[in-house]
Amino acid sequence: MTGITVFGGILSVEADIISNRDGITVHGGKVTVIGNIILNDKGTGVNVYDADADSEVTVIGNIIIPGGTHISAFGSAKVYVTGNLLCAGTEDNDFIRATAIRVYNTSYIELNGSIQTKGQAIIAGWDSEVYVKGNIDTSALRFYDCGIEAYGSRVSVDGYVSITEASDVDCIISRGDSSVVIKGDVTVEGDRCNAIHAYREYDPAKATVSISGNVNVFGENNTAIYTEADGDVTVEGDVTIEGLGSRGVFVYAESGDASVKVNGSVTATGNDAIGIDCFYHGIAIVGGNVVASGNNAIGVQVQYSSEVTIEDRIIAPTYISFGELTINGVHYNPYTKTAVDFDSSSMKPDYMQYSVSYQGEGEYAGDYTDYVWVKNLEITTPDPGPGPDPGPGPGPGPTPTPNPGTPGTGDFDALLASSLALLLAIMGAGALVVSRRKARQS
Repeated sequence: MTGITVFGGILSVEADIISNRDGITVHGGKVTVIGNIILNDKGTGVNVYDADADSEVTVIGNIIIPGGTHISAFGSAKVYVTGNLLCAGTEDNDFIRATAIRVYNTSYIELNGSIQTKGQAIIAGWDSEVYVKGNIDTSALRFYDCGIEAYGSRVSVDGYVSITEASDVDCIISRGDSSVVIKGDVTVEGDRCNAIHAYREYDPAKATVSISGNVNVFGENNTAIYTEADGDVTVEGDVTIEGLGSRGVFVYAESGDASVKVNGSVTATGNDAIGIDCFYHGIAIVGGNVVASGNNAIGVQVQYSSEVTIEDRIIAPTYISFGELTINGVHYNPYTKTAVDFDSSSMKPDYMQYSVSYQGEGEYAGDYTDYVWVKNLEITTPDPGPGPDPGPGPGPGPTPTPNPGTPGTGDFDALLASSLALLLAIMGAGALVVSRRKARQS
């Protein structure tokens, strides 16, 4: 069956809809399709707009397109799909792309299956809601693309989210009064990306992201988690990021609260890597370790009244950096502390406290105090190595020459002198001159 347009009423279709452009266009009413929606060219699989609160589309099957949009909904629409959203484009270029779900104005989308596409997976705005029960696999994000974006809306994914071939993008965004919930792992492969970015849009309102699994990021100059004013991110698992210039967590609160909580560990690997970076009233809490490795790697960096709490250890070449600052007229770039440079007392019992107070300059003029609290110490000392080969050692020494005057067992002085001579010969200590008395006649 070819594409259809509905202006109201109730329609049920028990067949695949195969169209060169659009599948279903709904201006009102209720439509049920028992079958797949397949497009031969770029278009929209399900398009609902100028709809009223009673508009509803149910697809019991898959939506397969070579490019365009799988589901587009404006204006209080409801769309239910039991199958998957698939991108069938085979050309390897940026023009074969598909946005899986684009929804605005209090619309609701429920997908029982998974999303496999090339381009943006979910765009949800203006008090809309998207619920995906499966996984999301997408690739080829460029410039202003994003894998998932919620602004003033709610997005929930029961499975994992995998984004590959990304560059210069925010892969998962929550902005404004929004929430993104992902119950599986988040994996991002690309360069110059923020895997997760949460921030307010205009008016103060919390933008949250909650990840029940792990966050894994691979590539160069990426940040795994980035929060700005009124952004709040929670990760139940671990955060792992690998590549040049990797940054595990970056919190920049500026004019509002911003925080990140990772219940697992944060590991950043690569030259110039930073485990935790908090700037201007940023707050980060890590339930495990913070590990940074590579040339110039930093475990924790805090600046301008930021706070970091670590429930286990910091393991890094540079333990803590407080950035560039001036203390009592002395300029440091950067000012750092090692594991043993903790304060004499701590505001948090059972934690080592590392703090510094200073005055900011220029744009950040004012009085600041930064704090880092660490539950367990990781003090490493240089490994001296095996050292030079000592060789075979002195050996057993020369074999003692039998002494023809060896005394009998009754001559104690003679026996003592003979034993000492033998012992020192074995130890290579040289000759021993011992005065011996003439043995008594038996």
